[in-house]
Amino acid sequence: MAGRETRTRLIWHGRRQLVATTGTGHEVRVDTTPQAGGDDTAAQPLETFLTGLGACTAMDVLAILEKMRFTLERFSLELVGPRREEHPRVWTELALRYEVDSPDATAEGVRRAVTLSLTRYCSATAMVHGSGVPVRAAIVLNGQELEPVRLETGAPVA
Repeated sequence: MAGRETRTRLIWHGRRQLVATTGTGHEVRVDTTPQAGGDDTAAQPLETFLTGLGACTAMDVLAILEKMRFTLERFSLELVGPRREEHPRVWTELALRYEVDSPDATAEGVRRAVTLSLTRYCSATAMVHGSGVPVRAAIVLNGQELEPVRLETGAPVA
């Protein structure tokens, strides 16, 4: 049985502007800075990569919290990926900050949802971490910092 497949097709629209059409038919525009030959009209390639990774883990966490029957009032996720100065300018680490407001969510439940996403379900995180990038996740529940989740280099994922 073949595994799942993800597709996208990129068409050049002049200078460094690209329009990607995903396998599900959605369009994503990509550009770069004027210093790199673009017009800065859309997100840069690694911004879209980081956004995709964030959406992957956010969808997991939201689904897990829903299955736990927690009521969400607010959810946000911020990601930062510092990069090396030399080429290839890969991320040196990946820092995530999950913020959840809920009248009934428990610290244990929210931390478990984040941990499950990062270690079992989020394919994008697994690929980045599997390439040697340490991942650390801060978690804030109702304004209170919880114990962070850390995936160090070489630590197994799923």
